[in-house]
This record gives sequence, C-alpha cells and structure tokens, in this order.
Amino acid sequence: MASGLQIEDESQLREIIEKVRDENDKTDWVVLGYTSKNEVKTVGFGEGGLSEFHKQLDDSKVLFGVLSFRAEDGDSYNTAKNILITWIGNDVGGGMAKARAGAHRSFLRDFIQETANVACELQANTLEELNHDNVGQAICRTRGGVYTSARSGTAQQPKKSGGGTNQFQFLDPEAADAALQKVASSKNSFAIFAYVKDQKGVAEHILSGEGGIEDLAPHWPPSDRAYFVYHSIVFDLGGKDVGMGTHNKFVVVTMIGDSVSPIARARTAGQRQEFIDYIKNGCPYHTEFQPNDTSDLKTSEIMAKFA
Repeated sequence: MASGLQIEDESQLREIIEKVRDENDKTDWVVLGYTSKNEVKTVGFGEGGLSEFHKQLDDSKVLFGVLSFRAEDGDSYNTAKNILITWIGNDVGGGMAKARAGAHRSFLRDFIQETANVACELQANTLEELNHDNVGQAICRTRGGVYTSARSGTAQQPKKSGGGTNQFQFLDPEAADAALQKVASSKNSFAIFAYVKDQKGVAEHILSGEGGIEDLAPHWPPSDRAYFVYHSIVFDLGGKDVGMGTHNKFVVVTMIGDSVSPIARARTAGQRQEFIDYIKNGCPYHTEFQPNDTSDLKTSEIMAKFA
C-alpha cells in the first residue's frame, strides 16, 4: 500500500462500512484507531448517530470515522450521506503524527470508496467543532445547498472556501446529474462538461460516450477552452494489489487547451475541486488526472495512481 497503512481487520471493516452505507441497516457510524504507527483497526461502531460517535473520541488520539448523516437542506429527495471524519485530539503532540494522519486519511478515503460513497470530509480537534451544524454544512457545501439546523429551524448558508473566487455551478443541474449517474451506473464510460461561453464558473454537459481513457483524444478541447470529464475505467488490479481483482475506478480528468490563460488555468484548478466535491455527493470517485496533451491520455498513466 502506497501510504504504508495496514488495516488489521480489513474484511470486518468492509462489512461494517457496507452496513453504514445501507439505509435499511441501523448501523450509522464506525470509528478506526491506530494499533501502531502504520496500522489501524475498528474500535467501535453503532446505531446512535453523532452523539454516540462522540463517545469514541479521545483528546490524546488520532481517529478516523465514517458517519451516515442526513442534512436537511430543503431537498425533497434527501438521502443520508456518508462523511469521513478525521479526529486529531488537542492533546496529540508532534507534527509527524498529524502529517501521517493526513496521508493515511487519503488512503482510507479511497478504501472506503470501494464500498460506500464518501460525500465529503471533515477534520475536528474538539467536540465543539464536531457538531450537527458543522457536519450538515460540510455535506450541503458539496452541492451548494443551504443547511437547515435541526435545532434552530433556521437556514444557514454553508461557508465558502478560498474567498469564494472559484465558485462553480452547472447551467442545468438535472442534466448534469443524469449524465454523471449514467457513468456511475456503467451506462456510459464518460461524460464531458465544458464551461458556458461568457459565464464564469458555469459549466454544462456537452457529450457522453463509450471507451477508455485513450478514446478521449478526439474530444480534446479547442485551444481556448477547458473540459472536465467524469470517467469510469475498468482495471484488473490482481497483479498490482493482491485480492483487489477487477474494479471500476472513477476518475475526474481535466483537459485544458493550449491557449488558456494562466489566470483561467488557476481558476480551473480551484473549480475542479468543487466539481469533484459535487460528484462525491452522489457518485463514486477515486482520483483526478490532468494530462498535458493527448499523448498523456493512456490507461497506464491512470493505473500508476493505484500502484
């Protein structure tokens, strides 16, 4: 494993995550803790939601958890979302432990994504930070929604990141969702989204298709445009990571034309993360990839990310 992390009870953990994912099962959280510097195991799981999750936390420890949470954002179709929580207690000392937790969190996110979609992530150091409002806002922020506090009954606008200069949205969210879901359900291999002319930060679905990463070459954007692509790629990982077998890996590919200005490139980088956050709210996601040109559109380039 590239991060150096081992999971002591991997099979059991997969089963618990499946229960958390399943809305027909009452299990709604699981917590992992370290047994050594580079090994974690399940330390608890249950059906009591955030309040029960709190009881597992210790100011002297680094812990990871998955919590199924329903954020009331005014959407009539409001399913529970899974949030990956990294807990670094206030009494955890040493920068190395915190840096190691960051690397391990990325590995765990990818591991969890193989069983259940992770809508978003949240890091907390105190119980006060890990409250219903903050968890709800983290989930709603991925869709640009407004979180309604269950306690106050008032709408709370989610916090914006980076000063709000990179805000991203779809011209037709329903069409975008439909295109994304067709890729997630393997009805299409990829869906391409392009910026709408003269509308900063607004994108629309322009094309869906079949094929591998190499088949994106004919769809490379014009020199002055940038495209985001949501792509499902089938890998046989048996030789790379024993026991993984054949899996669909879901990748966000950013394709940028030669003449796109440095400022527009920087803006695209920020909006790519917002695009990814949007996807993660309802579709599987594993990694991102930005080729320099069509010669980089190779399955081997993506494969290297999972080696």
